[in-house]
Amino acid sequence: MPERPKASVLGATRAGVALSTALAARFGPVSIWEPDPDVGRPLRGRPGIAEVSADLASTVRDAAFVGCAVRRRDLDSTLEAVGPHLVHGAIVLIATIGHEAAHASAARLLPGHVSVACFTTFSPPEGTTSSDRRDEAASAAAGISPAVGAHRDAVGVVQAIVEATRAVTFFGEAREIDGLAAASLALPSVVGASVVRATLANQSARDLDRAGSDCLAAVTSVLELASPSPEDLQAIGEHLARLLRDAANDLRDVASRLDDSVTDPAAVAPAADRRRAWLAARATPADAVVAVDTPRPARRRLFF
Repeated sequence: MPERPKASVLGATRAGVALSTALAARFGPVSIWEPDPDVGRPLRGRPGIAEVSADLASTVRDAAFVGCAVRRRDLDSTLEAVGPHLVHGAIVLIATIGHEAAHASAARLLPGHVSVACFTTFSPPEGTTSSDRRDEAASAAAGISPAVGAHRDAVGVVQAIVEATRAVTFFGEAREIDGLAAASLALPSVVGASVVRATLANQSARDLDRAGSDCLAAVTSVLELASPSPEDLQAIGEHLARLLRDAANDLRDVASRLDDSVTDPAAVAPAADRRRAWLAARATPADAVVAVDTPRPARRRLFF
């Protein structure tokens, strides 16, 4: 039996560990690069992990598949360092928020003979608990944007690997997925933080407790989940800023209506109806949302 191709993962983040588990099932034991010994040490000896090393060159040398799951602030320096060591035809899969920026960096820093794709994992379906959402194995949706020059077969491999992380995949252009990330991942955290500042700055927690404040706790519960980093927010800043301006304009309109004693100034009931309709529409499988011009793999099996 021919030897399995080598697969490597850069970064022992939560996304990196999930990628290594998925890759191990397809390629055998995976090599992980993690420069922080305190982060990498606990992974040594785990099933499916061949080695954990701080030597980037040796980790990616001869690898047919490289998963990049470093923190956003380290992405450019990592891609620049790894570029000279990539074999011809290698697949580079970048787990990130901010596909447009990541694709631009990859085009500038990686050789033209590799196939690049980015993916973002979105929150698991409604109904999972907070602890489930932190679990890297919890079912989720994942948006994939292949680079323009990515080989068609490589896109099929990427899809199979991302699906092996127990994610339902869909394809889109980088800009489209960045907009979805801004609305789904960033906006709730930013708005939740604003609500906390606006309420707790003027009211003690003890005073709020007298009223129960269950609704306030529910609105701000998103802050207990993993929030995008400042670098992630910057990467999708254009989309997030637009959403925040739209929300701010709507809130200003509500405040103006309150000043004018308008009946139902916040239009809560119609908004609740619209939310219910949106939730019902989410029953449509995520993989039904496919950008028309994005290449779809002709077959799902791996080509090696």
